[in-house]
Amino acid sequence: MTSFVDYDDYSPGEIYRGAYGTMDPQQRLAYNQEKKRVFKSKDTGDLFQRFLALQSNPDALFTDTARMPNTPFGNLGQYMGG
Repeated sequence: MTSFVDYDDYSPGEIYRGAYGTMDPQQRLAYNQEKKRVFKSKDTGDLFQRFLALQSNPDALFTDTARMPNTPFGNLGQYMGG
């Protein structure tokens, strides 16, 4: 919001009502917080769930992402202890 000095013909109350309209205090707080937020996260919170899963099974990250090669004795992944 611009400063009150930029509006010569209006009182501070008129500018306030023009900016916030008929918002209740909770809506006003949410509006001000959203305006001040520079970084808007697109994270859905699944990183924390992944962290908890890794705590219970530390090898899960490796076993989910690693692709073991096939050998004459079968897939090498079967010997990884999983």
